[in-house]
Amino acid sequence: HLLSFFLYLQKMLTSHTIGCITVLIICYVTSCSGQFYGLDYAVQLGLNGSVCPTEAQMTRDVYLMKNYTNTIRLYGITRCGHGLFMGKLAKQLGMKMFLGIENGPDAPGTNNDWYGWEKITFKAMHDQFGPLDDFVLGIGVGCESVLRRDIGGNLTATVSYVNAHINDFRNFVRSFGYNFSVGTAEPAYIFQGNPSVVDNSDIVIINAFGFWSGIPYNGSAADTAGVNNVFNQYYNMVTWVKNRYANMRNRTQPSVIMGETGYPTKGTHGGAVGSESAQAGYLNQAVCRAWAENITVYWFSAFDREEYGPPTPT
Repeated sequence: HLLSFFLYLQKMLTSHTIGCITVLIICYVTSCSGQFYGLDYAVQLGLNGSVCPTEAQMTRDVYLMKNYTNTIRLYGITRCGHGLFMGKLAKQLGMKMFLGIENGPDAPGTNNDWYGWEKITFKAMHDQFGPLDDFVLGIGVGCESVLRRDIGGNLTATVSYVNAHINDFRNFVRSFGYNFSVGTAEPAYIFQGNPSVVDNSDIVIINAFGFWSGIPYNGSAADTAGVNNVFNQYYNMVTWVKNRYANMRNRTQPSVIMGETGYPTKGTHGGAVGSESAQAGYLNQAVCRAWAENITVYWFSAFDREEYGPPTPT
């Protein structure tokens, strides 16, 4: 449980004053007050996300997260009714949300029109506690849809679906008078290999993990290979976007943020091994750098997810 673990981390910081830990004490205590920029929140519980939380559980989660951030990033707004319930509560508490919109069916060939249902839910949010201008920071239509080919069944079809949905949802929110930035989330190399997705986006949301790059990490402040890899992915994406739009007239260059980074407490990938100590060390480095370098970074994720248990990273 990341939030409980962070209490332990805060205690640890008071007795360690070397390397990035020293910087983190300054960063958190004097300027950030122990805050993440934002936390990713996946609503489903249980194995394979088969269980919806109760309203009491969602209320608890929002209040817990509020201790550590003012911004929550969602992956969808329809499942479990959490977009309406948590959105209304978070707005009442003065928090912000970056909304996720599910891109399509659970799998090719199914009839679950999640994208269509998300539009219905967004309208309900607008009707019930709009206007949303002071509450919604942006919208991500799908998360790693191109990487996973989870709509369309192949690369060409998936890219076409993603681009169409980004533009359609942008037009949809504009019909309510909103000017939210709309984009999608993918690893940086997926965006660079499929530039039309960038061209159709107002915001490029990259997911970056040293763990998934298979970089070994011993949890120490001196071992920065993993976090350097992640931030290099971010800066390379920023440079790639800048270069692509340098000679394009009448085109607005999309912004770039980091929608996911983190470190698992279990599992292995290449030379990377998940553990609580590795998670603590990576959290030190990544969150500190994000604040110091003024980069929008959402931590993945607020709570451990059971469906990511052994042998898959959690």
